[in-house]
Amino acid sequence: MKSWTDINVSKKTMTENLKISFFNQDFQNIQIYICEFIVNKQTDLLLETLIELYCDYYSSLNQKTLTKLNTCIDIVKNKNKNLYLSEDRLVFTDLGNDLNNLIKTQNLYKKKYETKMLYDPSIIINKLNKINYNIWNEIKLYLPNEHHKYFLELIYLLSSNNKEQFNNLLNTIINKFSKTKLIKNVETINQNFNDCYILVFFELFKKYKNLFNDFKINNYYDLYFNIFNYKLKKSNINNRLPLIFLLFDLLFADKSRITYYGNKNKVDTNYINQIYNKLIDFYELPKEIKKKERKKPWKKEIKEEPNEINENKKVDQNQEDKGEDYLDYLYTIINFNNKEHRRKQNKVEYNKNSMKRSKIKKPIDINGDEKIFSSYTNNDIDIIKLNDRLKYR
Repeated sequence: MKSWTDINVSKKTMTENLKISFFNQDFQNIQIYICEFIVNKQTDLLLETLIELYCDYYSSLNQKTLTKLNTCIDIVKNKNKNLYLSEDRLVFTDLGNDLNNLIKTQNLYKKKYETKMLYDPSIIINKLNKINYNIWNEIKLYLPNEHHKYFLELIYLLSSNNKEQFNNLLNTIINKFSKTKLIKNVETINQNFNDCYILVFFELFKKYKNLFNDFKINNYYDLYFNIFNYKLKKSNINNRLPLIFLLFDLLFADKSRITYYGNKNKVDTNYINQIYNKLIDFYELPKEIKKKERKKPWKKEIKEEPNEINENKKVDQNQEDKGEDYLDYLYTIINFNNKEHRRKQNKVEYNKNSMKRSKIKKPIDINGDEKIFSSYTNNDIDIIKLNDRLKYR
């Protein structure tokens, strides 16, 4: 069996080659590199790279692509070492084809971007309806006091359907306070990030999700939240920030929204299978999954010595002759046939047999003076009364 190390190829090189293939829209190389990752059992790295590409360049509200991303997450979590022989391998090539067909979009997250607040908090707080005001009150519990006014304006812009200003302020809050820890933990998949400031935006979206109770919005939230938390680290959390913008984009009444998706290329299953066959031969991998034979449980045979066997037979015969079921009156024994119990049982039987064999002699005569016992027979014992106890001191 061979691997990338045998041909002096690093993971970083393969990752960069895959990204370059996407940038050049090289459909053939995209499929080859995806197969390379799977054959070399680097599906974790492959999936992280595809998520990074989606967040950076192909962010769109396309449910098919999101569903395939989540399916790939489930496949990777199953840790199938022989994925290159399974039909699930086609899901990754299909996902790569989807990403290649998506039109590149402008990244909604703008690094280091900051803008000033547009409204006076004392004015806009009176313009919020009761629902939005209650949401703001609930979100405040997670935030330091100096951040309250930012989220007040953010909710106001959302309720006013001002998408552009909302995204600008969202960028400002993220760039300004993302390193701040929350004063109250949020519910999340990865407990190491339950005080992460970024996750408060998922909590804010969840308030509106529960308010609308719309199937489409609920489904998008589950898909995005699962992708965001997959292998989440401090090093990749900024890369996944566009997912937050896409989530809130669902809440805006944008009729001009388009699905950035076009059917240019289709996956040829026969072509993919040919690639896998060549790679399997090149890396000298098994072409079939070996079925593991179930081994029968090994039972240890207890060999008894001849003397012990004969003694046990004698004990059993004695018990049968007596016609008694000795199990009825014996105390509970965990392992009845253990050696210690047999030793004690044999010892008891031996003592019984030795008593039967021994001759009982006649009683011993005691030659003593009968007068010694006369006082007891004649009742000549003096009884001392308690009142006269002083006389006998």
